[in-house]
Amino acid sequence: MTAVASLCASTLISAEPPPVVPFTARSTVQSIAAGDSFDLVCTLQVPVGWHVYWEDPGSSGMATSLSVRAPEGFAVSTPRLPRPTTHPESTGPVNALFGEVPIAVRITPPHDVTLGADAAFELTAHWLVCREQCHLGEATATVRVPITAAPGPPTPAAAVAAALPPSIHARPDTTLTLSPHDVQIEGPLGACRPPAFLPVSQPTVALGSPALTMTQDRFCLTIPVAYDLASGPPQPERLRGLLMFGTQGADPAWIIDVPLAHARARPAPEGETP
Repeated sequence: MTAVASLCASTLISAEPPPVVPFTARSTVQSIAAGDSFDLVCTLQVPVGWHVYWEDPGSSGMATSLSVRAPEGFAVSTPRLPRPTTHPESTGPVNALFGEVPIAVRITPPHDVTLGADAAFELTAHWLVCREQCHLGEATATVRVPITAAPGPPTPAAAVAAALPPSIHARPDTTLTLSPHDVQIEGPLGACRPPAFLPVSQPTVALGSPALTMTQDRFCLTIPVAYDLASGPPQPERLRGLLMFGTQGADPAWIIDVPLAHARARPAPEGETP
């Protein structure tokens, strides 16, 4: 059953009212300055017994998304979500998020901001909240942050953003190497093991099964990459996902988000022209 079909079926049999999912948005700094990046943090309070979905939901469901309407000239990065938990559903395993679900997005002001003004950001989240039944949810919040000559002190939201998975490029002694055929990630194992890769699927990118080798204290994870010509023409794509260590939701995870400029094209099936 496809994710859309699963959603439709769940909606048709839904008998209970949708749960209340409180939504809040905050800045990680009390004021912002020209060129100094900061985070906006949104939080969904998912009721006990319910769950929403990671940016790749898995076998069914719908990705939790966040969009930001920012003033002209402000750069908005891809939102960062917590590490999900594998959760069984009738369609198969899904990537679920439970309880308090923070989402952070990095904002970079331009260098010509007006001192003394406020910068207003409109944040809109969409989600699907499920247990036996599923309900679509949406909320919008506006965050206003003063513009000053230097960034203001951090707010409590800064600790929330810092607890989300960071970029793989910030992991000590870890390298990520792109080739025409694969992506290799090498680094120290750390206390939690084994490492695994959780991808964000894309329609024209085909990922093979990761190959893992480990020594006593280091690992190498090789992810085969190709364009799937049956799903569309090759185009600039990115490899996005999580490098995860251990098996628990609180174990370490690191964001992988790299361009796939050198991905090779898959050969067309026999009798077809690519």
